[in-house]
Amino acid sequence: MPASTRVMAKSLFWLAESSWSYLLGLAFFIIAASLILTIAAAPGSMRAAIGPLAFKAVQLLILVKLLSQYRGIERWDGACARGAPIAERLRALIPLPLIAWTRLDRANLQACLAWIARRPYPPRPPGRTLHFLQKSSYGTVVMILLVGIFGELPMHATIVSVMVKDAAMQHQVQLILLAVALYSLFWVVGDRRAMLGSSYVVGPTALDVKVGNRFSAVIPLAAITACEAVPGGEAEWRKKRSLPTDATLVATPADVPNVMIAIDQGAGVTVVNWQIARPAPAYLFLFADEPSQLVAALGQKS
Repeated sequence: MPASTRVMAKSLFWLAESSWSYLLGLAFFIIAASLILTIAAAPGSMRAAIGPLAFKAVQLLILVKLLSQYRGIERWDGACARGAPIAERLRALIPLPLIAWTRLDRANLQACLAWIARRPYPPRPPGRTLHFLQKSSYGTVVMILLVGIFGELPMHATIVSVMVKDAAMQHQVQLILLAVALYSLFWVVGDRRAMLGSSYVVGPTALDVKVGNRFSAVIPLAAITACEAVPGGEAEWRKKRSLPTDATLVATPADVPNVMIAIDQGAGVTVVNWQIARPAPAYLFLFADEPSQLVAALGQKS
């Protein structure tokens, strides 16, 4: 196999294996670096060309990632086999990440409005409740994001005034940046509201897991075949057992998971991950304030 083909194959594999959060963080870094490098660049210069190239690189990165995970044709065939109406068949062609993004935006907007209206949190089911935010770094991440959102607005205004000389164009760019800041703000506020109303509940027959609007599942206790604390996190645990990445799923607020739950693949359990329903993974990784308590509670019930 030619070296160029091997490099392309490895790159595609890396894109397919990389998480969306990592890729979006990389995209943000590329755009931020390009903005810094092009400050006061003369029109037509090599430095001025960095900005458009960076945006094209980010667009290409996201497009290739979407294509690497695209299963629209398979879902179309499945919808046709079920005799689904044409609207459902066409919906099957939409990339799942795009569906997940719009659904998550809607859920976070509803949570944000619920926070503004001071509505009570939806009740959790009866059972032993265990939490995951008291020892989580999630609160710190939220504070950093809020400081970034409000702190970057005046900085962006200064950068735009230096880079863009046309007053009308300055106004348009500043409106776009303001819209991005407001979008980020409602996303953070909505996500925090949903997280504060979340927990793990070990009931008489099932484990109810809710991690904000990002993950939810009702797992029958009979389908839980094992549960253990994993101080080293999911990646280390998986590598020791030479398991593929699709055998595991991590659902944490902003932390390295510390609990592993093994789920019987023949039990037909369904989970909702990033607003998309999917079969439960063989191994679900969570973060708990007291992992030993969650392990003990599931050990007593299973």
